Amino acid sequence: MKSIMWTYINEEKAVLTQLMQSQKITETVSLIPLEITKNLLFISSGSSHNIVRCAKNFIERYGVTNVTTLYPYEFMKENRMVLKYPLEDTLVVGISQTGTSAGPYECLTKAKEIGYQILTLTERPETPIANIGDWTINFECGEEACNAKTKGYSASLLLLHLIAIELGKRKEIVEYGTALALRKELQESIDEIPSVIDKTLAWAKKHRKWAKAPYFMVLGHDDNTGTAMEGALKLLETVLVPGIGSDIDEYAHGNHRLLEDKSYVILIHSQGNLSEKMRKTVEYMRLKTPNRLVIRSTEALDKSKDEITLKPKRLTNSCLTTVVVFQVLAVLLPELLKHDPNVEKNEDYIAKLKSRTY
Repeated sequence: MKSIMWTYINEEKAVLTQLMQSQKITETVSLIPLEITKNLLFISSGSSHNIVRCAKNFIERYGVTNVTTLYPYEFMKENRMVLKYPLEDTLVVGISQTGTSAGPYECLTKAKEIGYQILTLTERPETPIANIGDWTINFECGEEACNAKTKGYSASLLLLHLIAIELGKRKEIVEYGTALALRKELQESIDEIPSVIDKTLAWAKKHRKWAKAPYFMVLGHDDNTGTAMEGALKLLETVLVPGIGSDIDEYAHGNHRLLEDKSYVILIHSQGNLSEKMRKTVEYMRLKTPNRLVIRSTEALDKSKDEITLKPKRLTNSCLTTVVVFQVLAVLLPELLKHDPNVEKNEDYIAKLKSRTY
């Protein structure tokens, strides 16, 4: 029997298209005082943290704001937070798909006590994290009854892009034509999702041995460093083997020593400042291991057997489409071995640490 994760992945195009059409984003952003958007201070963990890493450059460029992302423990230990991020020009943003993550909730409670104004982003209203916000926007993706989130990740990533566009419009930095171009590229990414699913399935059928990989190395660069971290996490969560996500610069600081001919390596070659360095890394990996997957969204398409090629997205760096490859592999690879990708594993650890607010 197929995992419920397939249903969620196949719902992504419709869910994201609906979010593109939502007026809630424009309405909510219009209520936020512009002076407090000089700094956006994100408090997040797990996949939500990866999402912010993917969207950071986009938000700073088009939302004209400084973006800082902190893990909950980093926020809680900082005693001079207000000096670094003054109340009058900082908006604290909390992201939690379930709206019940204990770490972000504790931090947002503290932020509110200090005097920060808060924007919360969750899958649905009336959750502890949604209710603590001065403003809240929902992903509108519906609940995901699985461990490794897919459509929720994509919806929240899209949401951050849309918020940035609305901020830029209000600040009169993003002109009408630019906003149309940005939204057009986002919609093109959404429309490409079914094709990405099909390409990944076709690639996996020819590389069934990847289901037995002992571990995965995932390398990205620029905006897709966050995608690499998310991809490694997704594979770890479902295939239940180690996944190492890394920026290509950081890869040279120790992780490269694990590389051997039995390594399974996924390289995200997208546009950006480090695209040429990734091209050289791809060449190097082709000499080192036969177990390679290159997810390419650059103009020069080699169409090699080890590649899944995506349409280049100059403005958004193909983050929305690249992550879909990992979502498909995360459910498909364990199923090839007749394993449940959503099987419970050490869930008592979450209860022991009280990682949820309920």
